[in-house]
Amino acid sequence: MSNDLESRADPTARPLLRMHLEPLGPALTIHLAGELDMSSAASLDELAATVDGAFDLVVLDVRELEFIDSSGIHALLGLRARVPVLEVRNPRRAVLVPLEILGLVGHLGVG
Repeated sequence: MSNDLESRADPTARPLLRMHLEPLGPALTIHLAGELDMSSAASLDELAATVDGAFDLVVLDVRELEFIDSSGIHALLGLRARVPVLEVRNPRRAVLVPLEILGLVGHLGVG
C-alpha cells in the first residue's frame, strides 16, 4: 500500500482528496487534505477495506480537509465500523459543524 493516495474526478485535474498514511505499530495515522465528497469518498471506502482489522487505532488528521458532504460523512462512518478505535483530529469548522449537527462527534472520536 502506498503512503500517498489521491482521488481525482478528472485524471488531469488537481486531486480532490489527498491521503498520506503513517503506520506506526498497531496505529495508523491518515492525513486527509482537500475535499471529502461524493466524488472522492470511494477512495476512503477503498482504504477502509484495506485497513480492516489491521490496526488497533486509526487517527484521521483532517486539519487540511476543507470540505465534507454527506458522502464523506458516510465514508467516515464506514471507516469507523471497520476499526476498533477511530479518532478524528484537528477538524476545521467546515468539517466540525456538520459532525456536530449530526451528533457524531463522540461516535467518531472527534477531538
